[in-house]
Amino acid sequence: MTRRGFYTMGLWLPVSWPVIISLGEAFLHAFTWHQMSRVSGLILISGLFGGIQYVLFAALVSFRFAHKEMDAIDRSKWLMPMIFAPICSGGLWLFIKAISIKASQLQVRTAEIAPIDPMSVVWNIFIFVLAIGYCYLIVLHALLFILDKIGFLED
Repeated sequence: MTRRGFYTMGLWLPVSWPVIISLGEAFLHAFTWHQMSRVSGLILISGLFGGIQYVLFAALVSFRFAHKEMDAIDRSKWLMPMIFAPICSGGLWLFIKAISIKASQLQVRTAEIAPIDPMSVVWNIFIFVLAIGYCYLIVLHALLFILDKIGFLED
């Protein structure tokens, strides 16, 4: 495996493992929505809050990785969480605003329910995405180091 292939695999891994887990649950259990495990629920929520943004981001970065030198990829990988965090937060902000507009049109809110503050949610997601992104990069970097030491990677 080449380093470029490893980076591309690492980029698409967050998209592929939730699909594999969901399909495994679907085929291994009598799967209905009422018997959904915590893992499937987490996958659905993460897909709702950042999945679409991440798929678009991964497609763009994969295209860019294909046309860059390895030195540039090595340098830019540490910037990826800083680039994705505003994309994810912006998509979530649009989602919350659309839901708020629809709820106000349907007059769903009552006096007892406080409206959602989109900016507090967006900032929390921004910080969460940064933390998860850099933790994921550290794990990938450690795995890259191990694979490089055993000679699995080629230049």
